[in-house]
Amino acid sequence: MGGVYDNRLMRRAAAAAFMPEPVFASPYPGAKPMLLVTCMDGREALAALARAARDALPPPKPKGRSPQRATEKE
Repeated sequence: MGGVYDNRLMRRAAAAAFMPEPVFASPYPGAKPMLLVTCMDGREALAALARAARDALPPPKPKGRSPQRATEKE
């Protein structure tokens, strides 16, 4: 999802579509570029960015039953 690297807030690139002018940077040498969050205008802007990133994620995969639990219920 993202994190803070060298005092820079960075998010997954999936949220770039919701930024007016996306800026990408590498959080550390050898890492894939991430979206550098430059619009820290307030709580609402950051919350909107977090919601946009959440909505861009694929749906969670269904969890299967473990073989041990299946035998316990029988």
